[in-house]
Formats: sequence, structure tokens, C-alpha cells
Amino acid sequence: MSAAVSHALGLSRNQRERLMSLTMGTGLALVAVFLGLTLAAAATLFQASVAVYIALPLAPLLALAVLAAPIVAPLGVFATFPVGSTGAPVGAATLQSAEAAVVIVALMVIVRRLAVGQTPLAWSPVLFWPLALMAWMLVSMFSALDETLSIKQLIAIAGGVTFASVILASCRGMRDLRVLLGGFVLAAAVLAVTGLSSRSDFQSSYEGSAVLQGRLQGAFDHPNQLGALMAMAAPVAAGFVFGGRTRRGRMIAGVMLALVLAALALSLARGAWLGAGVAALFMLVTLREARQKLLLIGLPVVLVFLGLWSYFPKNEQVQVVTQRAEAFTTLSPYDDRDSIWREARREIKADPWTGQGPGNFIISSARAGSEASTVAAFHAHNLFLNYAAESGLPAAAIILLFAFALVNAGSIASRRSLARGDPADRAIVIGIAGALLTVFFQGFVDYTLGNSVVHIAMWGMIGALLVASRDAGLSPGGRVVTRR
Repeated sequence: MSAAVSHALGLSRNQRERLMSLTMGTGLALVAVFLGLTLAAAATLFQASVAVYIALPLAPLLALAVLAAPIVAPLGVFATFPVGSTGAPVGAATLQSAEAAVVIVALMVIVRRLAVGQTPLAWSPVLFWPLALMAWMLVSMFSALDETLSIKQLIAIAGGVTFASVILASCRGMRDLRVLLGGFVLAAAVLAVTGLSSRSDFQSSYEGSAVLQGRLQGAFDHPNQLGALMAMAAPVAAGFVFGGRTRRGRMIAGVMLALVLAALALSLARGAWLGAGVAALFMLVTLREARQKLLLIGLPVVLVFLGLWSYFPKNEQVQVVTQRAEAFTTLSPYDDRDSIWREARREIKADPWTGQGPGNFIISSARAGSEASTVAAFHAHNLFLNYAAESGLPAAAIILLFAFALVNAGSIASRRSLARGDPADRAIVIGIAGALLTVFFQGFVDYTLGNSVVHIAMWGMIGALLVASRDAGLSPGGRVVTRR
């Protein structure tokens, strides 16, 4: 058609070629200008120009990759973890990068599954417990002081359940699950490296139990949040150390585990230390490989570490970490947990059934007559107290039942791996279970799930455990393999 038009205009062949080149160049220039304006607007919106300039052009490639290999979808979510709490304002709320990634990849997975005649997302009966929690939170919203905060809390849990379902839909076996968990550990290692590369010296008071400055924080809003993510990643990385298929894979996992543990230690997050310690003990008790490698590798490493530690006894950084560990059960004068816990108990007594409303602890704790009115705490520094104060005792009971259901799912996955005679897969399952144990036990002294990265990481581990309970013990063809 263009040739006919140019011929009608009486243009020569060279003139037609120049006209075609000019037209194509103009079109490409307009496309480039449009893409540049789109990138600039998105970068301004998300306040992360480098990340957005890289991510937006890759979005179409991501969609194609999800169509070809669904496991790319949850990996895309983990890839946003290194930017931490970066987000964009959406109305009265802030949509953080990890949350936006969950929405985008969920839509991609849903479209792909519908196109091949499948249900929108995969499901597990265990996920009915968080649905029950959401239903009760809807009931407790009638007593909420601020409904906007309650809606945010509901959306956060709905996003977590969606991400767990995305993982169930995207992992087509234990091989895919290993790839997914490898991506999670890699993201945590990148966070650890960036945090370690930019950390400053500690400045402490009250013999290390209250550190004012210098705690490793990375891209998070608080060091305890970084500690929570590192505590989750450590057992998963250890699972690869004990259950890697190749020597190279085990060595890489060991390097990543060392980076994660270094970041965990320097975050000085004692609640995360508690969770990681319980997970380590759990892995030692349940995995023979862990006990063997502890004797062969762990004891020499510990002896070298203790030697270096004693060689620098006067180093201020060493003293701060030592004092922090020694003051594990001590609250500093600057720590208001006692008054915050009393306030949580007061709120539970005031309304034991529906609480003060989901997400409303910060408002209720600042009211006159509160046990923590001078603090205006964001949360109750305890997972169960927080949910009981905000949504009533039934909400805390549902969470506990959900935890028992996850324990049962992990037990099923472990038994099936043993029945198949695959200790490597069992080590991966134990690593996932250890990651969730860190959340549970840190929850007794802190509440870090208000951070989107930590929250989504927890739901990622829940989804991974449900995949393991579904697929562990299956051959690549999907048949149950029993040990003879």
C-alpha cells in the first residue's frame, strides 16, 4: 500500500526508501518518547527510578516467561525483596513493590490457567483456616475504631493467601520447589550483602540491651524486620546445605547461609535470634545429616569463631553483640514491651470476642486510659496478643489451629520423603518448616508481619510447605513412590 501511495506521488525508488526510513524512524522515536514518559512517571510514583526503569521494559518478557514456565511468577515476587519497603501511594494507602508484584503475577497465573481450562488458582484445604480468620476479622470490623486500617489488614491477608495459591499453582513438583526456594535464599543473600556493605558502627547504651544506632537494617524500616527475614532464610539455606543434589549447590548454599547469618547477627534482633535458634535445634533433632555435619564442619567453625571473638575482646562492635546476647532476657529502660503487653491484655479484657478492630492496635494504645498511651505502639510485640487485642480471642485461636494444620502438612511431607527414600527432599522440607518456626517463636516477643516483605515471605514459605505436602514422595510422573 505504501508503495502504491509513493508511486502515485511520483517518487523515485531512492526517495521511497528515504521516505520509508523517515517514517519508521519517526515511529520509533514516538514509541521511545512514550516509553520514556511512562518510565519517568512510574519511577516518580514508586520513588525508585533504577528499579522501575529496569522492571517496566521487562514486564512483557516476564509475562511470556510465566506462560512458558509458571515458576517464574513467584520468583518475580522474590526478586522485589531487595528493594525492601519501597512503594507508591495509592489513595490513602501505600502499595509496596512486593505487594504490587503479588497482584501482577497472580493475574498472569490466573490468565494462563484459564487459557488451558484450569481453575484460576490451585488450592489446599489448609488455606481454609486463613479464610476463617478473614471471616472473623470482617465480624470484628464492626467494633473497629478506624475501618481503613481494618480493610488494609484484610487485604494484606488476602494477598498472602493469594501468593500461597500462586505458589501451589506454579510449582509442578519438588524440582520446581527447589528452584523457588533457591530464588528466595538468593534474594535474602542479596539483601544481606547490601545491608552489610552499608552498615555503620554500633552505638549502644544500657550495656547493649538497647542499641541506639548502627543495627543492621538494610532496605527495611526496622532492624527487627531484617532479622525476621534473615531468620526465615537461614533454615531454608541450611536445607540446601544438607539436601543439595550437587556439591557445587551445597557450597553455594553454604556461602549464602554465612551471609544470611552475618546479617542476622548484626541486626541485633533478639526475637529473630530466638526463632533462628529454635529452628536450628529443630533441624539438629530431625536431620541426621545436620548432626553429622555439625561434628565435621560446625564444631571447627565454632572453635575458630570463638578464637577470633576472644582475640578481639576490647573491640566495641564485639562488645555490643556480646552484651546484647548476654542481656537476652533483660529489658532496657528504653524498651516499653511491659507496658505494651499490659495494654494488649487490657484491650483483650475490654472486648475479648471482637477486639478493637483489625489493625487498630496503634489507635487503641494511644487513647486516654491506655496502658501505653505515651508510646502509641504500632503493634503488641506479640503475634497472639496482637491478633487477640485487635480481632478477639477467636482470631488468636484460629491462628493457633492454622499453625497445627501446617505442622500436620509438614509431617505428611516429611513422611512421604522418607517413604520414597529421598533424604535430600526431606532436608528441604525440614528447612521450610524451620523457616515457619522462626516466625512462630519470634512472634512471642515481637510482631514484624506489618512489613510487606516479611509478611509475603512468610506466606511464600506456607505455600512452599503446602507444595511439599502435596508433591513430596511423588515420582516425576506424579505417582506415589513407596520405599521397599
